[in-house]
Amino acid sequence: MYLSPSLIKTYEICKLQYKWRYVDRIEKPQPETEALVFGSYVHRFMELYEHKKVSDILQQLKREFNIHKHMESNLIMAIGNTVKYIKQYESYKGENEQKIKANVGNLYLAGKSDKIYTTDEGLIIIDFKTSKKFWKGMNDLQLKFYSLVLSKERNIPPEQIETIVYYSFLGSIDSNTYTSDEIDYFLEYLKDVASRINKTRSWTPTKNRLCDFCAYKEDCPAWE
Repeated sequence: MYLSPSLIKTYEICKLQYKWRYVDRIEKPQPETEALVFGSYVHRFMELYEHKKVSDILQQLKREFNIHKHMESNLIMAIGNTVKYIKQYESYKGENEQKIKANVGNLYLAGKSDKIYTTDEGLIIIDFKTSKKFWKGMNDLQLKFYSLVLSKERNIPPEQIETIVYYSFLGSIDSNTYTSDEIDYFLEYLKDVASRINKTRSWTPTKNRLCDFCAYKEDCPAWE
């Protein structure tokens, strides 16, 4: 069974959204929010960063995107924060955005990394976010998922993997290095999620704080 951090979060938050997105595969465009647009700017910057000067990349972003004037100063600040942060890793071998995946029993686990660095101690995996909200521990599921998948994919213990989420707008960091016991316990949670998904027969909607960002809201019976 295929599992990813976004799939798991969707199932845990709203089973009807999960069904429409992952079972019925009904494709609808994501509502365009300022945060989503801003995130596309920063992630595109990171794709180009190692090949061009920052000033040249900003000019390219302006050509590629119709950047809203009121967002330009925030974009420059977020990019400045990000460049300052990743400079500490420039001496390490780096891998740009790519899919990471591993088979564990009957589970096929897959996610996407923004950056992976190889150090003398092991690996560092970084995901960049542009949200203006942050609290310690809010990324536990994603970070543990990365640690599990990388440990299986690269055949190294979780203790040698540092997992990081960097908030470009805030300049905040959520990071952790997990023990093998913690990752084994997390794997049991993934098995439980897979079991619950397979047994689900009632795909009921759940109203929550993320409904306004759901592509299926206009069709949802909870919002009739």
